[in-house]
Amino acid sequence: MLSSKTVTVKGTTLTVPNTLTLYVGEGASTNVDATGDIDSSNLKWESDNDGIVGLKSNGTTVSIFPKIVGETTIRATYTYPNGYVVKSNDLKVVVKLPDLSLIPKPNELWVYQDAQGTLVKQSASITLDQTKLDGSKLSGPLGVDWTSSSTALSVSKTGTNVATVRAEHGSQGSVTILGKLTDYPGQSKSTLIDVKEYPQLISTPNVILYMSDSPYSYSKQITFYPDTANVTGYGLKVLEGIDVLKVEQGELKLLKPGLAKVGLVTQDVSASFPNGGGPEPISQYFYVQVKDGTDPNPGVDTPAGDFY
Repeated sequence: MLSSKTVTVKGTTLTVPNTLTLYVGEGASTNVDATGDIDSSNLKWESDNDGIVGLKSNGTTVSIFPKIVGETTIRATYTYPNGYVVKSNDLKVVVKLPDLSLIPKPNELWVYQDAQGTLVKQSASITLDQTKLDGSKLSGPLGVDWTSSSTALSVSKTGTNVATVRAEHGSQGSVTILGKLTDYPGQSKSTLIDVKEYPQLISTPNVILYMSDSPYSYSKQITFYPDTANVTGYGLKVLEGIDVLKVEQGELKLLKPGLAKVGLVTQDVSASFPNGGGPEPISQYFYVQVKDGTDPNPGVDTPAGDFY
């Protein structure tokens, strides 16, 4: 007579974390906790959407590689020798894009000729910083494309998420530098940079004026070179002939017929260069011959020639 007895087989339970947040460009690993003795070679990992994350299994550990933004679920499975399959709880994986910021944000860049006559084009290196919610930086930054809204600033890629911007010539307004993720062009950050160009030369011709021309704005006689120079402030001072004319609010106020020598000095911009350097003000002079009466040819420039 055969005897029988009841045999209890203790099952295996698999447990994985409930949620995991990852960032495109940065992977992570996680483990499964298993009760009882298992053959790790029979442990597998699966994902509900292989297009969002890739998996590389190594027994009880799995490496997760984000591919695109989205959500999916992964789990661990264990297969007994008899073919019975045990599954873990679901691990929800959320794949996000990092927060973006431009560092640093230069306010202005200059083009100027230094004291040695060398043309200086200031440049700056900027980074499209990519950070996670905890404030830490993405270990594998995503590729970035860069654009400039004006030829006044050139921009060239010098690293995965780094670029160099360089002043080329003066701008009439702020230039926009835009950095956007190559694979996610809708994700971007921009900054505004003023490009300031100091003149290298100025033309200050002599003029013939009539008493009826007072007060006279000399600005229409001045030419700045190159023509893209946009830092064109200057000051005037009567050097000789203070009884012939004077300067009031930037204009020439004629006092009597005669000859006057007027000095012109371009704007001092040293405050923009606290560490030294920068352009030197340009100083030069011109002559003004003041005649009595009214200009016989109003609106027509009279050749002034040399008065000295």
